[in-house]
Amino acid sequence: MGPSFFQYYFMKILTSILASCLLCCLSLNSFAQKNFSEGYYISNQGDTVRCLINDRNWLKNPETVQLKLTASGEVVTYQVADIKGFGLATGDVYVREEVSIDQTKNKINPMLGNIRPEPITDIVFLRILVRGKATLLLLDDGERQHFYYQAEGHKPEELLLSYYLKENAYSRSAPQWSSGTSLVTQEKYRGQLVSYFMDCPVLQDKIKRARYTANSLSDLFSKYNSCADNQTTIAPREQIKISYGLVGGPTMVNLRFISDFRKDLAGTNFETPLSYTAGVSLNIQLPRNRQKWSIQNDLRWKPYKASGKFEESRPGAYEHRTYTTEFVINCIGLSSMLRYQAASSTIKPYINVGIANNFNLKSRNHQTIHIARLTVEEIQKGKGVHLYRSYEPAAIFGAGLNFYQASVEVRGETGSAFAGEKAVVSKKSMLSLLLGYRFN
Repeated sequence: MGPSFFQYYFMKILTSILASCLLCCLSLNSFAQKNFSEGYYISNQGDTVRCLINDRNWLKNPETVQLKLTASGEVVTYQVADIKGFGLATGDVYVREEVSIDQTKNKINPMLGNIRPEPITDIVFLRILVRGKATLLLLDDGERQHFYYQAEGHKPEELLLSYYLKENAYSRSAPQWSSGTSLVTQEKYRGQLVSYFMDCPVLQDKIKRARYTANSLSDLFSKYNSCADNQTTIAPREQIKISYGLVGGPTMVNLRFISDFRKDLAGTNFETPLSYTAGVSLNIQLPRNRQKWSIQNDLRWKPYKASGKFEESRPGAYEHRTYTTEFVINCIGLSSMLRYQAASSTIKPYINVGIANNFNLKSRNHQTIHIARLTVEEIQKGKGVHLYRSYEPAAIFGAGLNFYQASVEVRGETGSAFAGEKAVVSKKSMLSLLLGYRFN
């Protein structure tokens, strides 16, 4: 038997909601991304001009900036060469500088061997993190972050940090990055800071503990400027925001089996009544980019049932068999997803993609075989599947809407279900309508 009339239309409704959310997210992403806010730019002649700037809350340093002089004015796009810098009412300030840029790779993709590539020289917009006697500037080129020290009246100098892979001599204790190599970190920036901040000896120990991050270096530069009795300006910090809440709703499950040896399972069209899921959620909002990216996690109780019949005739044995199989699954799932949320004011559409880690806590299954041979009938009872897997990975995709602290989402999930027998492959797909509420 197939899905019920109610389940069929429930699935159509969920599919319509999913398509609507995707369309809304794409349309807002295309037409509502301009976010003009008050600011200023500095012309090449040194004049400060008040204007409205399209604030993209850049994670990667911008190469162009859009601005207009009035709310109804024409939008003008300036390249790096066109202006000396610009600032926003949010506190972000960018200045044009010609700098040397280190070309060594990041920790995820280090160089092989301690051969430093030649740096390149470029004219870029640098974001000011701390301004004072010692100014700290940041360049994020999309691959890694570069930090710069600038003394008053001087050009910025890059603080150097690099990684490379070193061929190992044989050692049982050598930490392995890959076979035969280990990861070496060169923290030259510490030595540079010791030299730059020699007139403030109380900072020497703090320099040894300073990490190559915006927050750690900003704290260090701010302390140095205070030590030097110099007025300092610190850019506002955007921290990771964590929110938690409840999530749950109705769920439809489709269960099927693939097997050349178990026709009783592979040939059964399992019915799955509507079930319900509930749990807790945790959202980690990533900074910058107008808070469009986040990591969404939830822990939910995800029970479901599946039952069905399969009939088989064996003419040579004058036998007709009816298999009735039922599964009752009780599992808990931990989902982790990357979420993209359109930057709109009130109703915020979003899409998710990620993985679910499902753990089979308590399950039962039974199979009844009704055998009819001429005038003799026999009933056998057993299990549909004898071996279970306790863990099931699954891929998930969803789309939804955030409205203040509430949310509604349609989420699809596809995984390998629970069958642990080599001759039987199980497949599970799940479609859920999830209602959520965030407490903060």
